[in-house]
Amino acid sequence: MVQQLIHEPDLAVRDRTTGLLLLLFAQPPSRICALTRDDVLDDGTTLRLHLGTHPVEIPPPLDHMIRELVRHPVSKAHCLEPDPSRWLFPGSRAGRPMEPVSMSRRLKALGIRPRPTRNASLMVLAAALPAIVFSRLLGFSERTAANWTAQSGGEDASHAAQRTHRAAAAQPMRRGGSADSAP
Repeated sequence: MVQQLIHEPDLAVRDRTTGLLLLLFAQPPSRICALTRDDVLDDGTTLRLHLGTHPVEIPPPLDHMIRELVRHPVSKAHCLEPDPSRWLFPGSRAGRPMEPVSMSRRLKALGIRPRPTRNASLMVLAAALPAIVFSRLLGFSERTAANWTAQSGGEDASHAAQRTHRAAAAQPMRRGGSADSAP
């Protein structure tokens, strides 16, 4: 799927970009739709994107696709807006982002089922990255990242599980429950 999105010039740039953000960075359509031009940090050489707590460097050719979206936003309402949209993926209504349902439909038309594809991408990332990096990259809590790492059997799964256990044990007891029952 990644290769098809990278090498298929007949696909719309926004569809290729959304598919790659889902496949490579496990971003759900709701988060992709919420991206603004301010989330794109481009020094002309390196493009970084705010997906979690720290911006992530976007590799080529995805960086070129994002630059194209910043330069030439695509929406039905584009001609109605006096200024360029603040949204990276503008919607059909002026001043609004694309709706996640619309984005999901477009992805499904490409053969990408958003929820199962995102879950598979999360498992791959969790297995490949230390939990703390996974957490910062995707904006998950450290505990959630540790759980994904443990579920994926990632390299630091035992460390992540120990860290989560220590964090849970250090939480104050909640009325009516134990620290283990805390979310």
